[in-house]
Amino acid sequence: MKNPFDLIESRLISIEALLLDLKSIPYNKQETNGEPELLTVSETAEFLRLSTSTVYTLISKGELPHMKR
Repeated sequence: MKNPFDLIESRLISIEALLLDLKSIPYNKQETNGEPELLTVSETAEFLRLSTSTVYTLISKGELPHMKR
């Protein structure tokens, strides 16, 4: 039987390599004029994988920040 610590070490090395790859990808927040891009309710629902009515409920409860345009 293979040493379980060797398996753990190899998996940690793989995770570290993946994290370093992610770190090297530039983070693009898609900002315009220094302001973050705002999502519509439909876009937010799709992004969060929720229904639009759930997004409206979260907004009305104050659990999801929002801004009217």
